[in-house]
Amino acid sequence: MRFKRCTFAGQRVNPQHALNYQQPCYKVIADFRKDNAGALRGVFRQLNQLCLDMNLFGRELVAIDGSKFRAQNSKKNNYNAAKVERHIKYIDKKLEEYFEAADKLDEEEQGEEQAEVWEALSGRVEKLLERRGKYEGLEKRLEQSEERQISTTDKDARALPLHMGIVEVGYNIQTATSDKHCLIADYEVTNEKDEYALAKMGRRAKAALSVKELEALADKGYHTGEELKNCSEEGITTYVLLHAAEGQKEGVRGVRADLHELCRRHAMWHNLRRVLSIVGVNALLERLKSLFFGISRLSAWRV
Repeated sequence: MRFKRCTFAGQRVNPQHALNYQQPCYKVIADFRKDNAGALRGVFRQLNQLCLDMNLFGRELVAIDGSKFRAQNSKKNNYNAAKVERHIKYIDKKLEEYFEAADKLDEEEQGEEQAEVWEALSGRVEKLLERRGKYEGLEKRLEQSEERQISTTDKDARALPLHMGIVEVGYNIQTATSDKHCLIADYEVTNEKDEYALAKMGRRAKAALSVKELEALADKGYHTGEELKNCSEEGITTYVLLHAAEGQKEGVRGVRADLHELCRRHAMWHNLRRVLSIVGVNALLERLKSLFFGISRLSAWRV
């Protein structure tokens, strides 16, 4: 953080110099955020209310998206049923090999070299049995709970897809951003994918903006039939990109360009609607809307 110079007793003083250039480390900041999570949420709510009072939020259109943040939990310490089963099968295979080697040792004459090999084999078998017990415990936990994953370091973190087949263990922070000044209307920290977050974030955005009807933009990761239906029933009009057709390859750049074009068109439409409503030409709105979006080449699902 940069500090401005201030005047003290007629002298210009640099606060950093006065504090001997001390600053909190990342652990202090992390602990502060952890210990004061409720208070920080309260500050965010008060800021939102201030933005509402100052008319800084647009109450017609929001963009919903998720951001992935890596957790302090490696992929090796994240397990699902298939991964646990794979580890157990590997251990069983190695145990078989060690048991076969032990049988061969029994057939040979006993000596100092054989005794050393036998001791080494025994140590490896004990370690493998210990690891097998650990995976069996994880398997039982998965069966008893409704969770599909278990993270042993950060219990709330989950493996989430990022892009291009890359998976990281972390969190997915959903945000609903108002179109007027690109301010965040609401957010939620989750450990799930985007597929089932559209309706929930739409409801939260409606509550934050204190409106009964709302329009929402989202990328193709949110294109789920059930979510679109729920949004429609709750007065949320959605504009969501379609998934690529089967067998059709669509690059990330193309998707981002299409989404950017879709957002740009909707921003233009809302600005045009405001101008026309001020002028008093409300009768032309519906016809202009159909014409405006009819020329769009984008594949978007409108509910």
